[in-house]
Amino acid sequence: MRQTERQPSLPASAVKPGMVTAMMAAAALTGVLVLAQAALAGQFLRVDNTNGDLQKIHGYIGNAVFLFAIAQAALIVVSGLTGRLRSGLLSMAITLVVLTTAQLGLGYSGRDRDGIAAALHIPLGVLIFGIAMANISMAMRAQREG
Repeated sequence: MRQTERQPSLPASAVKPGMVTAMMAAAALTGVLVLAQAALAGQFLRVDNTNGDLQKIHGYIGNAVFLFAIAQAALIVVSGLTGRLRSGLLSMAITLVVLTTAQLGLGYSGRDRDGIAAALHIPLGVLIFGIAMANISMAMRAQREG
């Protein structure tokens, strides 16, 4: 029986620093946008928002967060990172894509003042913020090691 040979990991030079920097920027922008989401939500829930402008902006930023989450995952794939760091970053980015997809669905369905959607939307936003912060931390590590 022949033993399977392990493929060597990519050399350090195969890591693309520009892609790692772009991934770091996408992670940082995601975190900032998620924080802005919380501030906007607090405003339109507490302030007279009869025309719904703040809620619309909240939705637009939510869409941008979703796009940045997808961008993070794509940049991790093409960055040349390997090993546990790549696996960790990619799994967190994919988790962020899945959670923001659910968050967008809850946000748009909650516009009819559905209590259940709103009750889930807020804690899910807190979870997304936590994952976004962890992504920033891991991206900073990738930047140092890459």
